[in-house]
Amino acid sequence: MKNTVIPQEFPPLLYWEQVCKNCPKAATIYIHLWRIRDKKNKISIKNEEIRSTFLTSRQSFSHNMLLLAHEGLISVHETPTGLSIELVGWDHDENMLTL
Repeated sequence: MKNTVIPQEFPPLLYWEQVCKNCPKAATIYIHLWRIRDKKNKISIKNEEIRSTFLTSRQSFSHNMLLLAHEGLISVHETPTGLSIELVGWDHDENMLTL
């Protein structure tokens, strides 16, 4: 039987290659964000839930968010109680993908 990945649970290959090449330490968090996003590619998380949800310290989580934001893969907005994260999509052109 061929191993398959459900498309909704894994980022497209070009996104994944970019993460692995440019910010591999953030790869686990990026996959987790991809899995828990809503239909609009957004995630809201309370500050006190970061450690238990992502199994990392707040400082490490923030550092990885900065790496992913620098790559243009997410946008992050702080709220009074936590974070609002959006997975940034790529627009499809006829011959290539562009940000």
